[in-house]
This record gives sequence, structure tokens and C-alpha cells, in this order.
Amino acid sequence: MIMTISNQYNLIKETISGKKSEDYHLILSAHGLPKSIILSGDPYEIEVNSNVSALKIFLKERDLNLCKDFSCLSIKIVIQDG
Repeated sequence: MIMTISNQYNLIKETISGKKSEDYHLILSAHGLPKSIILSGDPYEIEVNSNVSALKIFLKERDLNLCKDFSCLSIKIVIQDG
């Protein structure tokens, strides 16, 4: 199944239904890639960061305020040696 931004939003909204959304922190996880693949031009890191940005905008536009100011919605890409 492809998880679109809309699918992700619906899953988040369903999960916290009836609860205060600002009490939640959203943790996003993505698999790592070897540094050599990233340096060769693989778009994965850019795609992951773009998806996180799009999700932040989508959530804000729909007033789903996670952890008050969205500071919890961030991602760090870990690049593996190799």
C-alpha cells in the first residue's frame, strides 16, 4: 500500500480521535542508505524530507496541532558509511 499524505493524515487523525492532539509527538522513521548511494545522487534523502514537510503543511492546514508547535515533527537522516 502506498501511504499518501492524505492516508497518513487519516491514520493519525483516527489514532488520536477524541484525544488532545497537542499532547502527542509524532515519530517518523525511514530506513538508512549507505553514504556511497546518497553521494551518487540517490534522491531518497530529499524525498523523505519533502514528505515530512508536506505532512507538516497538511496537518497544519487541517488544524491537527501535534505537540503544540510541530517541533516534534522532524526527521534526521542517518547516513551509513559505505
